[in-house]
Amino acid sequence: MMGEMSDQPTLHFFARALILHPTRDLVLLQDGKVPEREHSSSLYMGNLVSSIFASCGPLVYLQRLSLNRQQLAENEWNVHYVFALVAASPEAPEGFFWASPDELPEDLQPLAERALQPSPLVPWQARGWMEQALNWTDQVLGALGRSRTGQPEMIKAWQISVLYRIPTSEGPVYLKQVPAFFAREGLLTSWLHTLNAGAAPEVLALDPEHHRFLMAGAGNDPVGPDKAISAVKLFATVQRQTEHHHEHLLEVGCLDRRCKVLKEQVRELFADDAALGIRNLLSAEEQQTLKTALPGLEQLLDDLHNSPIPTTLIHGDLHLGNVISAGDSLTFLDWSDGALGHPFLDLNSEYLLESEDPAAHQSLIDSYLEHWTDLLPLEELRILHKKAVRAGELHRAVSYHRHIIPGVPDRSEWEDAHIEHLQNLLKLLNT
Repeated sequence: MMGEMSDQPTLHFFARALILHPTRDLVLLQDGKVPEREHSSSLYMGNLVSSIFASCGPLVYLQRLSLNRQQLAENEWNVHYVFALVAASPEAPEGFFWASPDELPEDLQPLAERALQPSPLVPWQARGWMEQALNWTDQVLGALGRSRTGQPEMIKAWQISVLYRIPTSEGPVYLKQVPAFFAREGLLTSWLHTLNAGAAPEVLALDPEHHRFLMAGAGNDPVGPDKAISAVKLFATVQRQTEHHHEHLLEVGCLDRRCKVLKEQVRELFADDAALGIRNLLSAEEQQTLKTALPGLEQLLDDLHNSPIPTTLIHGDLHLGNVISAGDSLTFLDWSDGALGHPFLDLNSEYLLESEDPAAHQSLIDSYLEHWTDLLPLEELRILHKKAVRAGELHRAVSYHRHIIPGVPDRSEWEDAHIEHLQNLLKLLNT
């Protein structure tokens, strides 16, 4: 995915806001210009944007319309955003006035058109979505004997989801909505919580028509490397609990990533020269290396398929950012990529530990593999796991190629997201 930058360069953040009138096709100007602010940290997920433009009045975030980077020096960049927000009131604050989008600079006019006519694929980018979503939330809370005690706090909003924390009389709840290609998440999350309370948060209500659900809180503490071993042990337990639920997992919409299916999907990806060549991030030589490696990768998937390890639920994005804790209790989050596949595809210690100590990584891997030693000796499990790490990168690349990139309205943000995982695979092929 296109992010801001990697390797921790020096970044300076600048934002312009297209603030929309709540009902008319107008934008808010200040001294004849769109409001602009500088900020000290990333604004990528949108959760800070309303607050930095608070002087413009009460606002609701809609979407990030553009992100551009300007290199100043070898390791120093300016990051320029344009965001769309909607004013809570039709009354312009003092010093501001409403104007036609035609009065905007030429570079902002097409962005204003997008903001005023957002894609129906991402309904939370539209004016009026928040009011409708809160009406539904208030009805659900009322039926549960609860009440909302404050305004919603946005945690993140982008093309693949929106998430709000909402204060209530019985503690915070979490409102999430996802696009159609992630429709499984609410149903899967609800079922998993009944299977194992640590597998997913409790779902208080589901709105399948809008791919929206309301979750109870599962803790507020981020999970660090000190709890990584506990997390993978719990994760293995959850996976083993799903061994005999294949039909149900497919019924709720989980992707089929069993090895024989994944093998066909990898062939499709490797045959897509446009996908492999996007932005020239992979050299011609690297693309050929992947294609040359295909027979060996297919054999690797056959080896995993023929092993005695049963097919289970896989998460698809297992890292510590998708685990939350309440004291010693851990809970897994964000099952949008839930699939049926070889369980070991999920367990890549590089996504779970920042340590460069090989012993720390092996300890984490073995803590997970010990939950499968009734099926194979640990040493044989280690061999399978090494194969699964490569297959896991294929699985992640395929998910972007088949579902996310074709599914989002603005593909420019995601069109190279699969490349990172193919680059990871190339590194593994060289080891």
